[in-house]
Amino acid sequence: MKKYFSLFLVFLAGLGTFILLISGGKVNEPETNTEIVAVGLPEAVLQYKEIVEKEAKANNIPDKVNVLLAIMAVESGGKGNDVMQSSESLGLPVNTLQPLESIKQGVKYYAENLKAAKENGCDDDVAIAMYNFGGGYLDFVVKNGKKHTLAVAEKFSREVVAPSLGNTTGEKYHYPNPIANNHGNYLYWNGGNFYYVDLVKQFLNNPSSGSSGASSIAILDSVLGQKLFTGQCYSMTGYYVQKVGGPQLIGSGYLFASKIGSDYDWESYGWEVIFNPKYEQLKAGDVINWNQDPIVAPTIWGHTGVIKSVDGGNNFTTYEQNGGKGEIVAIYQQIWRPSISSIVRKKIENTNGIFY
Repeated sequence: MKKYFSLFLVFLAGLGTFILLISGGKVNEPETNTEIVAVGLPEAVLQYKEIVEKEAKANNIPDKVNVLLAIMAVESGGKGNDVMQSSESLGLPVNTLQPLESIKQGVKYYAENLKAAKENGCDDDVAIAMYNFGGGYLDFVVKNGKKHTLAVAEKFSREVVAPSLGNTTGEKYHYPNPIANNHGNYLYWNGGNFYYVDLVKQFLNNPSSGSSGASSIAILDSVLGQKLFTGQCYSMTGYYVQKVGGPQLIGSGYLFASKIGSDYDWESYGWEVIFNPKYEQLKAGDVINWNQDPIVAPTIWGHTGVIKSVDGGNNFTTYEQNGGKGEIVAIYQQIWRPSISSIVRKKIENTNGIFY
């Protein structure tokens, strides 16, 4: 029978989302079976795609390449040496492994977790969570429904992981990541990140939901009703673009929403810009930008949002922030207007790595 405490030396393996700072006895964790396609993976991660494919094939999980790339995106963003943060799963100090060794071990470790999860009748998300929590999570899930949920992960964090590392009172700390907005924005001291599966799945989508843009708008569904950053329209669009894999809008120094289409080198990120678009050119997932307009954008800064759906008859539905519903992400009904300055769209990548 597996023992949790023997596994907790391993459970921190792959915690690229954490920076472990020992202070006063606490670990300071910063705020920070259909085909699955990847959305918005950083270029630093994609450079390792062929290596991940090779290792996934060697471990008999060739269909999990995009899951593995998404894990790498969460763990390290493809930066540094131990890109899969897998050193500790071998009992080695943090960041011991070089990139190729890290990928080899990380893929092997995930494959072992996936096999164990399946043998115990658990869903694939349990294997993703085990990459963060360690093997003890499997035993816990088996006793709690055999399915990963946020509630089960939080319970494991609070009742098993945190106490094993000294937090016996359930002490929390603030976690500002928007993915936690609907759940109180907290984590438990020394308790790992119970949002880990959600963080990974931000980079994954089922292709049946439509184009890459159409599928990626689920990112905004998760923050509806919430205030992102400054609460301005630019902040919401910046959040979306960053998640989907585009330039850094927030903090760039540019201020005019109306000029988003021209202020950035979109092409270098695999995006395209259409200036002064016709209604027929609008698509779900497009970033849409307006010039000053007495109805949609009454200030000189213009306005920006993301198209949720194109509804026919010159009508479309958007996600916007700081519109008539206040400084929160909300859904709006819009009609095509000549004040639309541009739309910006993530191109679709085919299996040969060619954008179209």
